Amino acid sequence: MGICISLLKTQGIYIVYAHQINFALISFIFFGALNLFGQSEQSNEMKEIHSDGQIDTLYFEFKPIHVTAYPLNNTNLNVPLAVSSIGKKHFQYGQKQSALNEALLSVPGLFAMNAENFSQDLRVAIRGFGARAPFGIRGIRILVDGIPETTPDGQAQVDNIDLGFISRAEVFRGSSSALFGNASGGMINLISELPSHTSFYEAGLTAGQFGYQKVQFKTSNTIKNLSYVVHASHNQNIGYRKHSNMKNYILNGKAQLKIDPLSSIRFHVSVANSPTANDPGSLNIDQVKADPRQARDVNVKYQAGESVSQNRLSMVYERQVIQTGNLLINFPLRAAVR
Repeated sequence: MGICISLLKTQGIYIVYAHQINFALISFIFFGALNLFGQSEQSNEMKEIHSDGQIDTLYFEFKPIHVTAYPLNNTNLNVPLAVSSIGKKHFQYGQKQSALNEALLSVPGLFAMNAENFSQDLRVAIRGFGARAPFGIRGIRILVDGIPETTPDGQAQVDNIDLGFISRAEVFRGSSSALFGNASGGMINLISELPSHTSFYEAGLTAGQFGYQKVQFKTSNTIKNLSYVVHASHNQNIGYRKHSNMKNYILNGKAQLKIDPLSSIRFHVSVANSPTANDPGSLNIDQVKADPRQARDVNVKYQAGESVSQNRLSMVYERQVIQTGNLLINFPLRAAVR
């Protein structure tokens, strides 16, 4: 123990304190202050400009990411949940755009399987929730532009979601049922592309091994108070194994009508038709050694697979109620018909 004398200035008056303090605590405070001081000096040095006029490349400021799926529009650092934001490049640049897991690989705590088996559908697990689902996605709520893809029984499928139409995603990890409903494991909010202010056309062709082909077309424009974006695609794949071929056609569209500066109406259209998605089944070790590309004989005999046709029309009326500083409160009304 020792005596510590402190000098405090408040409202122009100096006050002297003398009190006992542990030497271990003194050393902790002293060396901790040195570390903080060193970090402060390093931070200031990183911001310095070199003699040639160039800014030190060690210093970089990240732009804030605004989370829109949370009830209050806020930055990801202020949201009291574990959230990851995924940008457009993870969905549309250098990807096959055949399964959602291509863009979600970098999300911590998220695991995806069955990406290449289109008849069993993609299975997603967040922190273990959803790992026991026999097919599809359970325990995780899926939203597209705020419209639920998860059915009331908790099951969700992503057959009608084309990655070429998605520009951003927000992944909430952990129990979120109090905020989003049936979301014991988390929530994935997919945000489609915004309409372009000028006329825009884009066409793409992707080809790969085992008969993989994807053709897509996208157009967008703004005419006075009406703006829209439409994306159509055709995807087919023969597959590595026999009896694993698939084929689908997907059409997604979004139109927004600005009623006044504070309110707008959005229409969303989704049409998905997957006439073929065969299931090759599982093999034992002897069958794999003999021919890893063969299909299970029972699956071939009974033509195991699925055929999906899904149409959805939804409308969202949104009105801005309050906007003060960084606080923005909207009042949305949503309706969907499948």
